[in-house]
Amino acid sequence: MTDPTLGGWARLVGKLPTFRGIVNYFYVAANWTRISEEQEAYRRQIKDREEWASRSLAQQAELHDLALQRTTAELAEWRYLAEQASEQQGTTAARLEQAINALLRAQEAIEARNNAWADCTILLAVLLQTESPASRQLLYQHMDELTSAGVERVIARIAEISQRPTRPGLSALAGLDPP
Repeated sequence: MTDPTLGGWARLVGKLPTFRGIVNYFYVAANWTRISEEQEAYRRQIKDREEWASRSLAQQAELHDLALQRTTAELAEWRYLAEQASEQQGTTAARLEQAINALLRAQEAIEARNNAWADCTILLAVLLQTESPASRQLLYQHMDELTSAGVERVIARIAEISQRPTRPGLSALAGLDPP
């Protein structure tokens, strides 16, 4: 509280600035241009930082868009290559399937020819078995080595089978065939 004897003067003195306030006032007044330049520089610095931040964000957005475009282009290229590979794989698979089928048909034809050759060799051996060795030699001269060797083996096998004594079978045990 203020002293009541002083009255309004105490209130007036209370409103007067302090010595420090007066010194600050004169300091600001004397250095106003420098202070305003510093404040202006500070404002410009803030404004420059804001502009730099906005430019950086814009540049980052542009780089992101470029990277996205490049990635999209690469993805499209890889997709195209994958489609081409898929089509080629389908074509290659179809060709491979055709080749396998052709080989299987050729194998069947070769097996059929081999079976026919074996049958003919056996038939020829059966026919030549009754011929004299001199006649056989004349006929062997007109055959290739593989065929003549096959015929010789079949004739030898026929001779071996015909010389073996046959064992009595189950009918002999049952008493149906005389020994």
